[in-house]
Amino acid sequence: MDKHSFIGLILIFVIVTLWFSKPYQKLIYGDGYDKPKQDSTFVQTQKPSETSTTIQKTQESFVQEAVADSNETSVLLKTQLYEIELSNVSGGSIKNFRLLNYKNDNSENSHVVNLVNNDIPYFDNFNVLLKTKSGQNLDLKSYEFVGNADFETKTLVQNDSVRLVFTAQIPNLNTQISKVFTFYGNKYDFRFSLELDTNIFADYKIVWNSGLANTEKNFDENMAFNYVYYSTDEDFEYFSVKDNEILDENFSGKMTWSAVRSKYFALAVAPIGNSFTEFNGTGYTKDVGKHVHQKVHSLKIGGKTSDKLNFLVYFGPLEVEALENLNLGFENLLDLGWFFIKPFTVFFLWFFSFLHNYISNYGIVIFVFALLIKIALHPLTHKSLQATEKMAKLQPEIQKLNEKYEDDAAKKSQETFKLYQKHGVNPFGSCLPTLLQFPILIALYNVFRSTIELRGAYFFGWMTDLSQPDTIYVLPFALPFYGNNLNLLPVLMSGTMFWQSSMTVVDPKQKMMIYLMPVMMLVMFNNFPAGLTWYYFLFNIFSIIQQYWIKRTKEVKVVT
Repeated sequence: MDKHSFIGLILIFVIVTLWFSKPYQKLIYGDGYDKPKQDSTFVQTQKPSETSTTIQKTQESFVQEAVADSNETSVLLKTQLYEIELSNVSGGSIKNFRLLNYKNDNSENSHVVNLVNNDIPYFDNFNVLLKTKSGQNLDLKSYEFVGNADFETKTLVQNDSVRLVFTAQIPNLNTQISKVFTFYGNKYDFRFSLELDTNIFADYKIVWNSGLANTEKNFDENMAFNYVYYSTDEDFEYFSVKDNEILDENFSGKMTWSAVRSKYFALAVAPIGNSFTEFNGTGYTKDVGKHVHQKVHSLKIGGKTSDKLNFLVYFGPLEVEALENLNLGFENLLDLGWFFIKPFTVFFLWFFSFLHNYISNYGIVIFVFALLIKIALHPLTHKSLQATEKMAKLQPEIQKLNEKYEDDAAKKSQETFKLYQKHGVNPFGSCLPTLLQFPILIALYNVFRSTIELRGAYFFGWMTDLSQPDTIYVLPFALPFYGNNLNLLPVLMSGTMFWQSSMTVVDPKQKMMIYLMPVMMLVMFNNFPAGLTWYYFLFNIFSIIQQYWIKRTKEVKVVT
């Protein structure tokens, strides 16, 4: 990179950032340039905000009455993976679910992740709605449940298990209902069942009302992965509430499971030996003081009652192996890309985890991973670089033809084609290998952007969490598209892209791309996880080394 190229890159970056900066926009358009945008946002989000507030107030009022009437008691179970706190209100409503292997961040005083949203009353977290054959509706949170636990706290280790039973009397129907939970010491899934008189009851619905708590520093991205799902034998559907709406989706038919998820965690429920036939997924947004509102998705899933109403519940991280081992299709909760990309993503995710079995530091894992991928892609990239080198050596000849046949486009194309044939050059030879790499690169993007293995992964120095941008300084103002976080890896990656492009771009008409693309990638990658940016930086470095190697070995020769 010469001095003039470097100065040009810096000037373009300064111009682009200044052009989209608020001070410059205000100078051009006046002080009110951004006020209509703010007013519009307020109008759009006002209705959902008011609705959600009303819902919360109603719920909070009801749960206070329910707790007061039921003399609430709680039990706390501890396993090697999580701690779960259950209340007798609603017969085992989940108050807290803390994942012991995951923290909110890497700070010294950080708490472990709690997947239960404590801002929303918990009494509808595994509440059950019933309908009798005579048409009477029962909401089980209206009844007092008594648990069978003779302890307040219990620890399960390895293959230990515990069975908790919550029973309520229904005087007006002269019957009782039991909700049964079975927990295990070494896995995230547990069993849930309903014991009731099928001669009295016709339909049931399981309710999960509080969605999942926000667990990430990058609030916007976590909300972008916030969905509610249902799955059939053939396919699955998912929905996400928007800031200007109330979500209310319904489905009737045979379903194999249903779930709510965030970026890294999920709650999924599947009937055992039966099927769900009714799904109601709802959602609203909460104003929590961020420019993107918090999404709260709720579930009501159920069907006809039977002698055996048993369910498997998975509550935990979106780990591929844990989900696939259940053999229920829960792995579809993972964002693995389009159908033709998915096989690549699955393989790379497995290979990435395989390397981590032998290398504990994920930053080094990514280094080895990038090197191995580069070696695997060597035949493709080698041919692409060879084609580029050949085109570069032919540029003087092509320029002469352009000047000679400036006024005769047909003759110029004919002579150019002859020139390519003479030297065995394919003008598209550098493009095809690059196109063939796209599925691989997109799959890697999926892996590094959403894999939970990188969450909280420390590398070294300032790279304390490879799932987050590697911020070294927070600007006192936000630049449009770029934000206010100054991250080092995107700068380094853009620099290597500029370096690489300056070595490969030979067409004078494409020279501007040498400067434009690195700036665009700098802006794009500034909010991406450090692990992803670290990978692309390494891949660029290895590509530059490969290009120098090809030039030094002088494998490309043009016959004159």
